[in-house]
Amino acid sequence: MGRRCGPSIFIRLIDALSGSKVGSYLDEDKPGPRSRGLNELSTNQINSITSLQIRTVQKEDELSTKLASLQEEMAHLPIPIIAKEIRQGEYSQDVGEALNEHATCMVSLLEEADKYNLRLDMLKELIRLLTPIQAVDFLAAAKKLYLCLRAWGRRRKQHNEGK
Repeated sequence: MGRRCGPSIFIRLIDALSGSKVGSYLDEDKPGPRSRGLNELSTNQINSITSLQIRTVQKEDELSTKLASLQEEMAHLPIPIIAKEIRQGEYSQDVGEALNEHATCMVSLLEEADKYNLRLDMLKELIRLLTPIQAVDFLAAAKKLYLCLRAWGRRRKQHNEGK
């Protein structure tokens, strides 16, 4: 269903920060102190993060499927036919009822999406899987990414307004 911009951005950020050096994760028995930064995720952490990503994508897909079904139903409601037959500015009780029914379904879907709270739940779980140092590194990088994207968006908006 196109690009994912939801909770899985956290996983992409972890991948980028860790460098996805899976071979280096297996060498955990080295003696001496270790900082265990994001470039040193353990195999267990990688497996847990992958599992978290799979569960989250499944929930995202479930919601996307329900939204797609709701959108398809809209085409089967009497709205398109009735809207074609009525004149602009006229009120149709049939259209009003169909729109109310559709709105009720949409509210129900939004409430279900809120119940999942995917972004916050995934972020909490991800932080739980990381060591404190890794969590600080991750949160600092996420904030930096947010600030950079925001600055870029402002520059883009200024550039587009100047045309």
